[in-house]
Amino acid sequence: MQNLKVQSDLPWCVIGDFNEALWSFEHMSATPRSEPQMQAFRDVLETCNLVDLGFQGLPFTYDNKQRRNRNVKVRLDRAVADNNWRNLFSAAKVVHQVSPCSDHLPILLKCVADEEKVYRPSVRRYEIFWERDASLQERIANSWEEAGAKFNLGDVRAGLKSLLLNLHAWGKKRFGNVTRELEKSRTKLEELLNMNANRDEIKKVSDHMNELLYQEKMLWLQRSRIDWLKEGDRNIEFFHRKAVWRARKNKVRSLIDNNGVEHADHKAMGGLVQEYFQNIFSKDTSLNPTPVVNLFEPVVTDAMNVNLCAEFSEKEIADGLFQIGPLKAPGSDGLPARFFQRNWSIFKDEIVSAVRKFFQTGIMPEGVNEAIIVLIPKTDEPKREKKPDASFCAYKLDLSKAYDRVDWGFLERVMGVRTNAIEPLKICRGAPGVSHLLFADDTLLFFKANQQQAGAVQDIIHAYESATGQLINPAKCSILFG
Repeated sequence: MQNLKVQSDLPWCVIGDFNEALWSFEHMSATPRSEPQMQAFRDVLETCNLVDLGFQGLPFTYDNKQRRNRNVKVRLDRAVADNNWRNLFSAAKVVHQVSPCSDHLPILLKCVADEEKVYRPSVRRYEIFWERDASLQERIANSWEEAGAKFNLGDVRAGLKSLLLNLHAWGKKRFGNVTRELEKSRTKLEELLNMNANRDEIKKVSDHMNELLYQEKMLWLQRSRIDWLKEGDRNIEFFHRKAVWRARKNKVRSLIDNNGVEHADHKAMGGLVQEYFQNIFSKDTSLNPTPVVNLFEPVVTDAMNVNLCAEFSEKEIADGLFQIGPLKAPGSDGLPARFFQRNWSIFKDEIVSAVRKFFQTGIMPEGVNEAIIVLIPKTDEPKREKKPDASFCAYKLDLSKAYDRVDWGFLERVMGVRTNAIEPLKICRGAPGVSHLLFADDTLLFFKANQQQAGAVQDIIHAYESATGQLINPAKCSILFG
């Protein structure tokens, strides 16, 4: 493969039995796979700029079909390709098929998408390349003023909808379709060069084309969600590739319901998603926080409570806005945080007033809190056990919608809990015991790897769920023995 790499710069894809795994979790047997061999395989792929294309289907492509401890399953067969090939076949996918005729699974590489077209209503969005026009901020201010007075969040939402509608009409007339305009400019420049035209005319078309290239770069920057590069970095191919592969990687092709039935139909998948989130965000009337809350010592003084209940200041509301990533996914209104951050002087008074009114009245006008549900697939890498009966284990918890499911009744009465039911981990003799580590919504528990302490941890988790309304997601939790 390395010899082939130096012979040609053409896009290439390699598929077949490589007789080696990339990672330890791709090998399942009583005997661990050699790490140096897998590292050598990874080094070769890196040298050749080849990336694994992933797969659908069973995880192992080789099975020696032996029983018990003699059984060996490995992912030996795969497809790898370089970025140029992946750009040519952005919809390519690898399917592990089944066959009774061999100890290897046949693998099928589909280069063209065979999925049905799904109608999705177009969503207007704010385009950051509009900012290349110096009159944009003035147009925003005028449209905002034309939208009338805003007394609450519902009025703010209506004003923003009207504003974006006006901006789209203006943007279509001012910029047109950037991709098409760029092709026209490229064709015209080629004609002028072939005609050996006047240098001033060539320079004029070249400058216009450079501006269009910059607009195209901003367009793909916005869709790629790369926020660690500055706008001056011109690498359209990178932004385009990132956006395309981000969409491909995040595509959910099927969902499994509570009965274990797999659904690939988009309408059925939409129903499952809607039902799931309706259940997640519904209030659980069976919660009883008292057993857990009784273990707490009061920590919020009257003075602290006065500060907590004080009206939000203009600075606090502004800080909340400016802490959002400028190009993070916009809501259903199509407006990213960057739009508000760059034009805060225009919107500040009405938005601050509307936010304060919401906290005073507790009334959320219909539609203001609408959100677009986006499913992002995640894969778990299994961890190998190591003498579990004589070791400690680390258990990482995953909370379903951690910040959204906390019961308000619980929050009003709470701050922490202690328990001596589990034996903490000590990294050396005389060191303090560590039973848990907490960071944001991530929780890591340490305890003795035996049935008694595992049961105690389970009881604690159940009590926590019953008191707070939060739910543990077992499918996304992980455990490591050591």
